[in-house]
Amino acid sequence: MKAALKSEFVIFGTFMPAFAVILVPCCAIMAFATGNCISAVACVSAMVPMILMFSLTSYDDQNGWKRYRASLPFSRRDVIAARYGSILIASLIAAACATMLGIALNAILPSFVHDFEAMPTTEVAAGSLFATFSVVIMVAIGEPFLIKFGATKGVRYLMCFAILSLCICLAILKQTFDPMLLHNLDTWADAHLSLLFVSLTVVSLALFALSCAISTTIYQRKDL
Repeated sequence: MKAALKSEFVIFGTFMPAFAVILVPCCAIMAFATGNCISAVACVSAMVPMILMFSLTSYDDQNGWKRYRASLPFSRRDVIAARYGSILIASLIAAACATMLGIALNAILPSFVHDFEAMPTTEVAAGSLFATFSVVIMVAIGEPFLIKFGATKGVRYLMCFAILSLCICLAILKQTFDPMLLHNLDTWADAHLSLLFVSLTVVSLALFALSCAISTTIYQRKDL
């Protein structure tokens, strides 16, 4: 498990520095444009898990790495556990880095933008983690598709599933939409932000663990 996890982080080193060079100025520009750093930090934090998921799957299909890895002394369970663990750990590290970047922007940008709103550190950190765990749910849904079908077919099937799910959700909302209910939910959410954050964290991690178990079953039966 440890060796498999280490190999995943070695792969990160081949593409994450380039993405970091892109994401840092993007975060600064977004903060400059929006007048606060929370949306910018949340956007960066949300992008990282998706980048990791798709980049790792694409790397599997390059140069026969998937088959070569199968010849290494890793069990298939270790391979999947390392994939999920590396994405989660790297996403949390990225969220921490995004939070520090937001703190730095809070200190720098008010000198250049008169109406820039400096946000409390706790809100910046909460926004970063909220975005991270929200996208972790998306990763939990998407990873079994990519494990089953690979990068090319997996993305196609995942997009079809996402569009179908969106259409179903919109149809349900259209039938049950009540402006007063929406207002009451918004009021309740504002009064219970801590509960929502804890609930999102628990649900996202539970779905992530369930997705890992599903992907492990798929990968153990897959012909490489």
